[in-house]
Amino acid sequence: TTLLLGIVGSTAYGLDTPASDIDRLGLFVAPTLEVAGLDWHSSNESRVKQGPEGDDIALHEVGKFMRLALRANPTITELLWIERSGYEVYTPKGAALLHIRRAFLSNRAVWNAYHGYAEAQVKKYRDGFTRPKFARHALRLLEQGRQLHLSGDLQVRVTDPQRYFDLDDMTHQQVMEVLKGALTAWEPELSSPLPSEPDHARVRDLLNDIRRNYLEA
Repeated sequence: TTLLLGIVGSTAYGLDTPASDIDRLGLFVAPTLEVAGLDWHSSNESRVKQGPEGDDIALHEVGKFMRLALRANPTITELLWIERSGYEVYTPKGAALLHIRRAFLSNRAVWNAYHGYAEAQVKKYRDGFTRPKFARHALRLLEQGRQLHLSGDLQVRVTDPQRYFDLDDMTHQQVMEVLKGALTAWEPELSSPLPSEPDHARVRDLLNDIRRNYLEA
């Protein structure tokens, strides 16, 4: 049973072009007795497929989704913060997940996930993987992560899309200066309303509630 499905990626960021694919991400719940059974395997926790036009859809079982969200995985986290119109499947249990979205957040996890992932993208760009999307990806992660760190809320849609596309017309050195500036602008010592640890109890309570509701197929 799919609990939540939304359009993520460049469309959600406001960085899509006519050539962009549409990426969808969601979560489903498997019957609890199946999850607890002998035949359940981690390979059952994700379902990924590509549509005829190159559009991608990825679904993660609720248990895996929550584990990734507790680590502030950027792709997983954004599904919890996109605009309401971006959801194509929106169930009561999906809404309950959105209601506790702040419970997944922690200062350390946001820094490790967003800043760490962005640093890896910057390294790719610096080492010769100079496709514009790597630079845009790194800049977006740094600016979204910093904003999440400072405010406790994630703004998925970027405020100035043209700033990202302007990177396409810059030299390699100019792009590196922009990315280095974004890296140094976000220091871990900056004040943040995020807690040091996620609210595991609140997350666990919701997962237990969902499991109770889906004991059998």
